[in-house]
Amino acid sequence: MQSRLYPVDVICVCRADGHIRPLRMQVEDNNHNAHRVDIQQVIDQRQLRYAGIEAHIFLCQALWDKRPWLFELKYTIASHNWCLIEIEGSPNEEIF
Repeated sequence: MQSRLYPVDVICVCRADGHIRPLRMQVEDNNHNAHRVDIQQVIDQRQLRYAGIEAHIFLCQALWDKRPWLFELKYTIASHNWCLIEIEGSPNEEIF
């Protein structure tokens, strides 16, 4: 699994009880082309605290170029930032 940080745009559902679920993300490749990825399933979710900074980690599954893709998204609560932090089975390793 690759482990790097990639800023991404994420569309998510935020329920009244504070539950967050990512639905779709947009990833930019090295040529600055945007790629839309629809998240099929959130396999696992956990909350972490790094030096007092709270974050949600989502293990997600998607299909991209008709291939399965497993990745982790990190949502930092204080800054409202999303990052793609781990990738497995990406369709084209050169994109990132």
